[in-house]
Amino acid sequence: MSEDQLRQRLVDPARFNPKTIMPAYARNEGLTRVAPSLQGRTLLGNEQIEDVVAYLATLK
Repeated sequence: MSEDQLRQRLVDPARFNPKTIMPAYARNEGLTRVAPSLQGRTLLGNEQIEDVVAYLATLK
């Protein structure tokens, strides 16, 4: 996958697989099954998403 494809899967995995249980790491609205302590927050910030994408891209 390209870096953009990796990023998209981290940001909105349900777009590719509606039945996924993988969390949307950069979203904080329209989610279900969110722990009360995480409501209204994203799991990862933009810089963290880019760090994960950069790491995953090295695994090709």
